[in-house]
Formats: sequence, structure tokens, C-alpha cells
Amino acid sequence: MPQRLVTRFESSGGVESARYTETMEYFARLAKASPHARMFTFGLSPQGREIRCLVAASGGEFSSDAARASGKAVVLIQ
Repeated sequence: MPQRLVTRFESSGGVESARYTETMEYFARLAKASPHARMFTFGLSPQGREIRCLVAASGGEFSSDAARASGKAVVLIQ
């Protein structure tokens, strides 16, 4: 049975939020655990840090071309 991925918000009963590093670690675990999720670097910040993107797609539409061709909605959460 796969290990359940629980966020800090869930484990704290809705009173704590994760910091950036913890969020990125959670996304990396999610991408590793699910065939429906992938994590990409799509640029660098002005400070030289990676700008990361988590893509979740039930049909494997992990590229912008594939997402566009699928007709599914694309949502950016920043």
C-alpha cells in the first residue's frame, strides 16, 4: 500500500502552513509517488534560484503542447 502524503496543514488540523522548502519537498514526493504528477524547472529567479512547476495530469499531458491538444483546462497556481 502506498504511503499517504499528508501536508503540514492537514497534519496540524488546519492551523499551520508549510514553508517554501517543505512545500517543494512535498511536491517532489508527490511527483515521485504518482504517475500523474511531474515536477519541472522552467526558469531561474532574479536571485538565481530555480522556479519549479508541478504538473498534475491524469492523461499524461505534461508538456504545454500536450495540454493544449487535450482540450483540458490549464490552471496556474502561484
